[in-house]
Amino acid sequence: MADQGIKFARDYGLIVVSSFILGKKAIRKLIMVLDTGSFLTLIKPEVADLLGYSERDSRSKFQISSPIGVENGYRINVKRFEVGGFSQDDLDVGVIPIHDSYGIDGLIGLNFLENFDLKVSFKNQMIFFSK
Repeated sequence: MADQGIKFARDYGLIVVSSFILGKKAIRKLIMVLDTGSFLTLIKPEVADLLGYSERDSRSKFQISSPIGVENGYRINVKRFEVGGFSQDDLDVGVIPIHDSYGIDGLIGLNFLENFDLKVSFKNQMIFFSK
């Protein structure tokens, strides 16, 4: 498959893209930050609730350290996660409070990104995914 580009926004120095997530009860369009420093794709608990998940659906619990401290979360498997037409079924996603003032729903982590070749053009504000 040829490279497929998607436009991103540069908000507060972050790479922000739209994505779609399919859960048990709903599909949602999310505003996510591309984060190569995150080993796991993460969403807010409020998003998990809208998708029909709760801590009862947890596969396991985990802790993550950030500059503001240690946060506790839980892991779920969502039916599908998609960015720019590239998707992964049954994706492992962490549910954790995301304290921010940027209006994002979560972070796209390496467990999704590592399935693709990725090129970022800051000059054109485009991300190119390929298999």
